[in-house]
Amino acid sequence: MKFRDRASGALSNGMATWKFLIGLVLFLAASVVWNIIAPAAVRYDPYPFILLNLFMSALAAVTAPILLMAANRQAAIDRQTIESADEASEQDLALDKQALDLIQKIASKMEIE
Repeated sequence: MKFRDRASGALSNGMATWKFLIGLVLFLAASVVWNIIAPAAVRYDPYPFILLNLFMSALAAVTAPILLMAANRQAAIDRQTIESADEASEQDLALDKQALDLIQKIASKMEIE
């Protein structure tokens, strides 16, 4: 597996957790509260919170491709699993056919119908 595949999987797994979502909500709430109640001289993003909006837009722009890459990686893994299962099924079917042929030969030698 390539580094980019492992990285997208790790990032998407990290972003799809309650820990990440709760942390994001706490960060957003703290940012809004700070920029409302802090003295005007130390506010870094006063209302209408343009910097916060930019941050959220950038997060969405980065998150979507990462999730798509992780989904593509999982789809490739699923395809490989299905292909190997199909090969195993074909092998099982061939063995079953051989067993049936052998049973029919034994039955004919014993004169069993």
